[in-house]
This record gives sequence, C-alpha cells and structure tokens, in this order.
Amino acid sequence: MYIVSIIHSLKVKGTRQTVAFFVVVAVIPFFAEYMGCNYDWFFGAYEYSESLGPRLRGVPLLVISVLGTIVYTAYMLIDWLLGLKGEQRGTKWYGKVIWSALIALTTGIVAGAWDMLVDPFSVSGVWMKVLALKLWWWWSGGTYLLELQVWQGSGGIPVKNFVGWVEVTAFIVFIFNLFFQKKDNVTEKLVNVIPFLIYSYMYYTFIGALLEMNWYDNLIPQAVLIGTFTMGPVIMFGLVKLFYDYWRPPELNT
Repeated sequence: MYIVSIIHSLKVKGTRQTVAFFVVVAVIPFFAEYMGCNYDWFFGAYEYSESLGPRLRGVPLLVISVLGTIVYTAYMLIDWLLGLKGEQRGTKWYGKVIWSALIALTTGIVAGAWDMLVDPFSVSGVWMKVLALKLWWWWSGGTYLLELQVWQGSGGIPVKNFVGWVEVTAFIVFIFNLFFQKKDNVTEKLVNVIPFLIYSYMYYTFIGALLEMNWYDNLIPQAVLIGTFTMGPVIMFGLVKLFYDYWRPPELNT
C-alpha cells in the first residue's frame, strides 16, 4: 500500500510534490517516534518489539512506511471527498494558513480514527497466545479500553496516544498543504478513488481480525464499535460520493 500510495502521488501530484510529501511524512513521524520511544513524549510510555523488523534508535523502519500510507491516504481522501483536486483556498496569507489548518486537522482526525482500531489490535495478548507475535506495548497503560488483555505492560491505551497522532498528522499535512500543495496534474475521478479504497481496505481488514480475536478477549467488541463509528462515517461518505459521481440513471446513459 505504501508503494501504491507513492505511485498514485507521482501520477496525480508529480515528482516534486511526491518527494516533498513523503520526505515530510518520514522525517516528522520519525522524530516523534524517536522522542516517544526514548523520552515518552507525545504519545505516552511505550516500546516496540523486534517483530516489526529493523529499528533505528528504537523506531522500526516499517512504522515510517505505515504512517506514510495512512497519512497520504487520509489526506487524499479528504481532498477527494471535498472535490478539491489539489486546489488551495485563500488569497491572503492568513486565509491560506486557516485553510491549511482546517484540512490538516480534518486529516488528523480521519487518520486518528484508524489508530483507534490498530492499537487495541496490536497490544492485545491474543497475538501472544495464538500467534506468538509481539508488536508493541504500553508501560503505564491508559484509560482507553482499560481492561484490555495485553501481552506485556499495563492494560489500556493512553488517550494521549491518539491526541498525539492527530497532532503529528495535522502538523505534517499543515506543512505540506501550506508550502508545497499545488493543483493536481491528473484529476480523473477513478484515479482519486484509490485512497478511498485503501482506507476502506484497512478498516475491513482490522475489523475482521478484531472480530476473530473476540473469541479470546471479550473487550475487543468495544474496539470494533469505536472503529466502526469513527472510520465508518468516512467510508459511508465515500460510498455516497462514489455512487453520486459514477452512477447515472439509465435514461441519462441513453
């Protein structure tokens, strides 16, 4: 999905914007993760296991590609839903700042909704019992799904984690949208459906996995419900737009 995101960006936005976006979405999250893993900044006290592959200063390199995918997908999904086609709003500098901030915050919330599914999925003790797979854990836990059965550390997930990722995602998008965003090179409707399909795929994949995990941890359905009521509306708006843009009554087709 990371590769698909880059290819999509190269086609729709061109080389300069693609390089700018994926450099920003690599540097800022790496800094945030580094400070989070080593100094408990932004998200709370947590640590990654070796299951996620090579790490640099405690940060798995895989995380950078995952975050690149979700941030790009959320950003382009908002662009598609609003029909912006990469166009910037605001003629004065303060108008551009306000517009970029609004788009950034919206993208942050859409991306943060995904994390509300992923974190319970990743820290659950079910992985350890069934697959012997360890991803990451929270040393001090938190109030989100407080009684979740975790494989290591304290139960629950810090609310600070979700607030932190909304802020980090919003900051990434704000920087890109304010300084690098240009009108899209390609605006065909079907091309810009791809971010919506990726976002929907990530939802259904994690929902399916969580429902299987329900057999081992009866707190998991809460994560399923929360994920459905956060990611679900975005997907439903996407489906409405998809049918609105591409479906035509038979009499119009003739």
